[in-house]
Amino acid sequence: MWDDNNISIDGDISLATSENQKGRFEGAGWNYLSCDGHNFNEIKNAITKINRILKPLENLKDFPVFLETRHHL
Repeated sequence: MWDDNNISIDGDISLATSENQKGRFEGAGWNYLSCDGHNFNEIKNAITKINRILKPLENLKDFPVFLETRHHL
């Protein structure tokens, strides 16, 4: 789970990195989900979806999941 609040200690995240997190993790074969980190129902739905992805799998290390939660400070 990654908290994407779009800021760094120096200000806007663009000052520190221009990396496309979604592209990075999808390119490595991860399942990538995102939700509004302030919306409990979206978080719950994302975790339910993760459980559906992982439940039938026997070797979980081969199917990592990355959950981006967007927050506004």
